[in-house]
Amino acid sequence: MGSEIIKGDFDDFEENSSVPLTDTSVQQLLKKAAVFTSSQAATNIAGVNSDLYKNGIIYALANSKKSKKTGKSARDCTPASIAMCWLASVQLQLPFDTRGLIYLVPYGKEAAISVSYKGLIVLAKRSNPDILNIEAIPVGKDVAAEVKIIKTATSDNYELPVKITGNQYKYDDIVGCLSVIHYRGGQSRVMFVPKSDIDLMKKSSKFGTLWNNWPMEMVKKSTIKRHLKIEALPDVQLAIDKEEAMAAALDNVKDAERAEMPKKESIAEITKRKALEDLKKEKEQKEQKIKEAEQVDNQDDATEQQQSEQAEAVADKPVEESWLSKHCKCIDAHANELDFLEKLLERYNALPAKSERYSEDDRKKAIDKVQALIKARQTGTAKQAIAKEKEGMF
Repeated sequence: MGSEIIKGDFDDFEENSSVPLTDTSVQQLLKKAAVFTSSQAATNIAGVNSDLYKNGIIYALANSKKSKKTGKSARDCTPASIAMCWLASVQLQLPFDTRGLIYLVPYGKEAAISVSYKGLIVLAKRSNPDILNIEAIPVGKDVAAEVKIIKTATSDNYELPVKITGNQYKYDDIVGCLSVIHYRGGQSRVMFVPKSDIDLMKKSSKFGTLWNNWPMEMVKKSTIKRHLKIEALPDVQLAIDKEEAMAAALDNVKDAERAEMPKKESIAEITKRKALEDLKKEKEQKEQKIKEAEQVDNQDDATEQQQSEQAEAVADKPVEESWLSKHCKCIDAHANELDFLEKLLERYNALPAKSERYSEDDRKKAIDKVQALIKARQTGTAKQAIAKEKEGMF
């Protein structure tokens, strides 16, 4: 991956680009970073291997882990901030590689460097060739009372009850940490940093992620860093200055971001706001209930009005006369016409038992009425004939 990127075409890089870093923009990033390598600050460093540091920044980006809190890695930082970290790596001559001398750390949208305790040891030995080695020894609560620091006129020394390694203790199990600088010729200098001081350094650190993920590594770094400040070593001081300068720049970025963020509420303000919100919500609910009740009343009024109008329309509408009523009137009109009644009876008998116009009961009533009139007419005619015969006899 690295060689392909280094041989890539850098001509399309945009100088003011601030978009998050992607695989395709690593080439452009290195093109911008190349401006720094041609500067006097970079070219005055003897023995700088350009490819070594280019491959280093690629390695750092490829292995950058995502923050558990933000889900972002150094690859999401602005190319300009990554280029500045690359320059710092060149100037300190600490390439990003598997040795873990220097790390690329995301801080919001900006990237920064963090020199490890191993990197500080390399810088110290480079500045002072008489330094043979530097140790950082965490001291646990179980051996704190037995640790002895012996001071002499020419050097310091220490005694431990057991061999202690950095992996033996967890952060909460220590009472402090020893920093021991070993010089050629057998001399040494010792500094003990108590846990209370380490806690303060952790609290004031801009890189809480490093303390959370690698607490004991940061304990060693903080202890050695404090010890080396006394030694006044140029390369170490340059690394410290760069770290602090980047931290200050990042603080400015954070301050600007905070200025755009809403002010954090106090507990009293939150309580008051929630109480007002609850009152507002309760008022809105009451108003909604009143509105719904009014809608129901209006709907009831509209329904009553509609029903009233329908009743009036029915009352005003003339009643349609039934089939039976019509036929009864016809029968009554021709009640004295026997021939008509007989023909009408034949017609009724020929009708279906019922239809859409009349029921079976209506038809039966009509037939009964006609039959009754026919019988009455026939009876009346016979009586008249008998009466006439009697008149003729007398």
